[in-house]
This record gives sequence, C-alpha cells and structure tokens, in this order.
Amino acid sequence: MNLRSDLLVGGLLLIPFALFISAIFFSLFDKPLLSYAHRWMWGCVIAFLVMALAALYTVSRDDTPPLHASPVKEKAILFRQSLVESIDELSLSDEEKSFLATILLGYRESLQRETREKFAATGISHILAVSGFHVAIVCGFISTIFAWLPRSKIGVWLRYLLTMTLLWGFVVTTGMAPSAIRAGTMLSFYLTGRVLRRESDSYNTLAAAAFCMLVYNPHYLFDIGFQLSYTAVFFILYLRPFFDQIGPLRNPIIRTLWQWLAVCLSAQIGTMFLSLYYFKRFSLVFVLANLPVMLFSTLLIPMGLLWLLFPGFIPLQIGVEKLTHWTIAFVYLLYELPGASLMISFDIYSLITGYAALIAGLVYLFKRRPWQLILCLSLFAILLIERLVI
Repeated sequence: MNLRSDLLVGGLLLIPFALFISAIFFSLFDKPLLSYAHRWMWGCVIAFLVMALAALYTVSRDDTPPLHASPVKEKAILFRQSLVESIDELSLSDEEKSFLATILLGYRESLQRETREKFAATGISHILAVSGFHVAIVCGFISTIFAWLPRSKIGVWLRYLLTMTLLWGFVVTTGMAPSAIRAGTMLSFYLTGRVLRRESDSYNTLAAAAFCMLVYNPHYLFDIGFQLSYTAVFFILYLRPFFDQIGPLRNPIIRTLWQWLAVCLSAQIGTMFLSLYYFKRFSLVFVLANLPVMLFSTLLIPMGLLWLLFPGFIPLQIGVEKLTHWTIAFVYLLYELPGASLMISFDIYSLITGYAALIAGLVYLFKRRPWQLILCLSLFAILLIERLVI
C-alpha cells in the first residue's frame, strides 16, 4: 500500500486532534466527554491516531533500507531450521512434510503453490499461518503439562512464568508472524490478568494487543496477516453472542461442535471481503472443511511438537504421520468437488462497500432499526450490481 501523500497523512492526524479539542470544548457546556463512560469513543480516537502515526512512519521510512533481524530472531530461525530438518525423518511425501513444517513451525518456504491454492479454495488457508488457533492450542497444551504444580501462590506464579516463557518461545521460533504475535500478546494479557486476579475485557485486550504491536512496529498495520487476524478476532467476539442465542444445546458434543462452527462462521463473515480483496477467491465448502481440519489440527499440533522434542518415540511418530496424511487427503477430497470455490474480482471500492454493508447489517442485528436494514440491503445491492457489471 502506497501512502506517499502528505495530505493524506496530515488529514489522518488532524481528525483525532480535532475530536480531542472538540471534546474539551463541549465538556465545558455539557456532560464531560472525557469521562469513563465515553471510553469506547476515545478508544476509537486513540486507534485512529495510532493508524495515522503508523502511516506517517511508513511514509518517512519508505526509502530506508530494511533493518537486520535481531540476534534473538536469528538464533530462533536457526533453531527452527534444525527442527524442520528433523521432519524429513517422517515417512511422508514432500508435500505432507512441507504442510507439517508450516503448521508446526510457520516454515512456509517449502510449501508448494498448488498446496496453498487447494487450502485457499476450501476456505482453510488460515491453518497454514501460525495464528491464534495454533497459539491457543500450544498454550492449552503447556497449561496441561504444568497442571500438576501446586495451587499455592508460588505454584501459580511458577506455572505462569513457565507458560509465558514457552508460549513466547513458540511465537519466536515460528518466525514472529503478526498473527502469532497478536495471539501471544492477547494470551499474555489474559494470563497476567488471571494471575493477578483481575477481570478482563475481550475488546480491551484485543485493542491493547494491537496498540503494543503498532508501537513496536507500525508496519504491522499494512500486513495482510495483521489485518486478517484482528478482523477475524473482532468478529468472533462480536458475533459469537448472536450465535449462542439461537437455542440451548444440552448435548455436550453437539454444543462443542456448534461453538466451533460459530467461531468458524464468525471469522469467515468478518474476513470474507478482505480475503476477496487479497486472494480473489471465495470458498463454498468452508463449513464442511473447517470443523474436521480444526479437529485434526488440534490433535496434530501438540503431537507434532512433542515428536520434535522426542523424535525416537515410535507411537507418537505414527500418530503424526497418520493425522498429516488424513488432513491432506481430506482437503484434496473437498477441493475436487465441483464448484468448491468461486473466483471473484474485488477492488478497494468493493472492499469499502462490502464492509459498510456488513457493519450496517451487524448493527441491525442488535439494534433492530429499519433504516439500518435498508442501508445494509442497499449497499449489498450496489455491491452485487458492481460484480454483475464487471
């Protein structure tokens, strides 16, 4: 994304500044806008300001040579390379080995383009990027390992420190992808709040993670993984309550499957237009693909990491090989279905129109005002007409 226009950057910086000055002015005559009750508004203002500063930083540093990787990251890359080489010992095809290295270690260099296209066509390309799903599985696995520690104050803090160390060790080893950093940061806030016995707010945690990442590196704002990751999590947080209200499910197995499906649908709805804009492809079988692949991955990721630590354990190796083979075979089976995906042309104007329609529809679900529904349908109609004309 090219942001060389100083006028654009100046406008972005001017908007939050004008809002701040206006709030101070109106607070002299009306209810103070700087109170805690208006925290949501000032959260938006601060987020807008951070985006503006990131844009300004990008413009000013666009022509500077890239910085070298830190010594920690260089050592992590060497360590990851040694782990990738150990995967060659498995009785798998080259394609299956590259898939396993990708989901376990974020090593995408050997991943074939054909494999990426098949995962994208079935709507599960997010499995190929180390994201919140992978980090959450690893964090849960680490917590299970240290569950034997005593519940005393020392035991709680020891479990917290070990979990945080191994969690960020995994994030660094997998290449510090923006999606992995986001998940690691959010889990760090959550774990820290729990050990301090503080209640957490999901939206605040998400915003705090984004803020910390952009302060560290404003270029993350323009990373595809960053945009998809935060958009997916936001819509999961926003839409999950709506899916939970559809009806009570008494069977624990059905309830768990429905919760997984609700997460998949929420993330897919939220990232649909971004995916169309970047990849020009929409999957028609993503519902069928996500649940089985997520189940396979939930078992495969911890088993694979355990095998990397204990490569001589034969039963574990057999389990990793079987799960890898089943996952690839299932994805290829869905890919070969007629009409598994559609190629759709999508530009920046379609992206803006699509998200405007989506936001109007989401607001209508919770506010139930007719004009919101009319706006939503009108924008979707415009979007459809644009696609038919093109």
